[in-house]
Amino acid sequence: MKEKPSNTFLAFLLLCTFIGSCLQQTMAQTPMKWEDFVENMTDEYQENDIEPSTFEDLYEIYLHPINLNNTTYDELRQLPFLTDIQINAILYHVLTNYPMRSLGELMLISSIDYTTRMRLMLFCRAGEERPVTTAETLRNILRYPKQDVTLRTDIPFYTKEGYRDYPDSILSRYPNRVYQGNNNYHSLRYAFNAKGHILAGLEVEKDGGEREFDYVSAYVMLHDIGRIRNLVIGDYKLSFGQGLVVSNSMSFGKHATLGSMPYMGRGISRHSSMMESNHLRGIAANLTLSQRVHATAFASYQGIDATLSGSNSNSVSSLKTDGLHRTQLERSKRNLLHEFTWGGNLQFSQGVFSAGVTAIATHLSMPLVPKHDTPSSAYRLYNLHGTDFGAIGLSYGYITSKYSFQGETAMSTASGCMATINTMSMRTSSTTTLSMSVRHFDKAYATRYGHTLSESSTPQNETGILAAIKAEPWQRIHIEAYADVFHFPYMRSNTSAASNGLDCMAQVVYTPTDKSRLQLRYRIKSKQQDYADGNGGTQLMYGTNQTWRLSYTQQIGSPLSLQTLFTFSHRFNPDSDNESGLLLAENVRWQSSDGGRHISLMAAYFNTDSYASKVWTYEPSLLYSLGMNSLFYHGLRVAVVASANVSKSLRLQCKLGHTSYFGRNTIGTGLEQISQSHREDLLLQARWTF
Repeated sequence: MKEKPSNTFLAFLLLCTFIGSCLQQTMAQTPMKWEDFVENMTDEYQENDIEPSTFEDLYEIYLHPINLNNTTYDELRQLPFLTDIQINAILYHVLTNYPMRSLGELMLISSIDYTTRMRLMLFCRAGEERPVTTAETLRNILRYPKQDVTLRTDIPFYTKEGYRDYPDSILSRYPNRVYQGNNNYHSLRYAFNAKGHILAGLEVEKDGGEREFDYVSAYVMLHDIGRIRNLVIGDYKLSFGQGLVVSNSMSFGKHATLGSMPYMGRGISRHSSMMESNHLRGIAANLTLSQRVHATAFASYQGIDATLSGSNSNSVSSLKTDGLHRTQLERSKRNLLHEFTWGGNLQFSQGVFSAGVTAIATHLSMPLVPKHDTPSSAYRLYNLHGTDFGAIGLSYGYITSKYSFQGETAMSTASGCMATINTMSMRTSSTTTLSMSVRHFDKAYATRYGHTLSESSTPQNETGILAAIKAEPWQRIHIEAYADVFHFPYMRSNTSAASNGLDCMAQVVYTPTDKSRLQLRYRIKSKQQDYADGNGGTQLMYGTNQTWRLSYTQQIGSPLSLQTLFTFSHRFNPDSDNESGLLLAENVRWQSSDGGRHISLMAAYFNTDSYASKVWTYEPSLLYSLGMNSLFYHGLRVAVVASANVSKSLRLQCKLGHTSYFGRNTIGTGLEQISQSHREDLLLQARWTF
């Protein structure tokens, strides 16, 4: 007779079956979700590499994916994780294998790695539809449009100095001691999308402390209809060439140069964020003149915030860009200046070659006269000034499957000074890409909307060389590094003469499995500025910041992921004691299998000597919000985000944040001061789609 298995053997068999099924579930590849992308990108890029509106723009693409069978180079370049070589490879694959039946075909493109392929599946789709012809009726285009409304409110559980009650006698003498509105933040978004060809949006916002909803933005956009590539009426953004003349669309900073120097020519895009500055308002149109030639024209007229040079002055000393109108003084600066901007772009492409000409002109209703007559303000001597200024630039490019060369040379029409940036990328193997960028911006080259790869916020008064490498020398090991050496020919803020600087970064990412990720990053940034020399004067010396960052992410099955983060920063001060800071954080995220429910928790302990040695971390946040957060001094930060689908069309989301400071009785300064050692905020959001 056959012997029956023992209970011990059966238990062992069941245990092995359970472990095997868990391992199979852990190793299974699950599609990347939007929350995964946000966490990975904020983890991959650095604290000052991401603009606040970047994820807002990317989320719009996520909601309305790009059709790879009907796309362009400029459209794919909106995805910051793609290199120029990868874009060309995608376009060539679609051209030779049209139509692309599914996104699984991305596996056939050798230059598309696993991570990039997962990200593309979030923002792209495969479909056979072509651009709408003018013969199609408006009724067909508008049939079954997608619409959504998003409401948000922020409720702080503390009181700032700006909301204190003062007697009328005090307020009559000091009216700017209080904010004129309540402390709640409110916003409303509406978006309309008719098959990706007709888009419209409305954004309304009230910041905490403001009296009413004082920001209203709207747009209507036509896309790929006949010869119309893009036409926007309302608020919009522009980006041409390398951005020397105009570029106010999303950017990921120096880290985005790894493997591909930044190609800024995304053309026209709608402005759908809550940023109250750095956009244009009017009309812009991009038309196809022929298969190789495209033309753009734009015009904008808007009121912008500014500060008068004096109480009775007919000029302004600076532009105000924070969009806040909480006190009587801030409200007096609202729309003080009126700006009229116009220009155009002509783009030609032939195979691997491309060239373009961009021109922009701006007229202000009052002269802009930056203060520069004191030793501390002398660096503003060559800043943008006057009532009329502009720029004209020539961009050029040569892109193949292995090489990419792009550049732009521009001239400021007001000063006649030049600026140029030229970049080259070379794919030396299937796993290695080398890049280099050379830039020179004259001290008197100044534009209103220019933005490109640079150490400064604007392309002015800077010369630099940046070299970068992106490689996978071994399977599952990814290495990225760059070195940027720069020189400022003229004085800058906190410097009394020409100065130099260095910015280097190296990062190694090891992915032992598809569900785990280990990242180590080191960055050093050193710049000259004025420091006390010990004899009552100042001397140019190097101040140096170093940052070490180690993070480990583990996906446990499909619903749960964990991330542990350790950051250490060190600040070298030539004239005082050195400073340091550290951060230890844990992120936990759970999501139901159907994506209908989601909970994220972040807890971080931080301890820094000062603001200069601050540390950065990513924390879960609401849709359209950037979760990068700077922490300094000594304390604990906790954030919890929960979301759920109440119905097929309604999704609710809330966030509760708590920050405690150890050994401090106040938080912040001035009107933002909180007279306690902790602060709590509740953020509520509802999104209705129909």
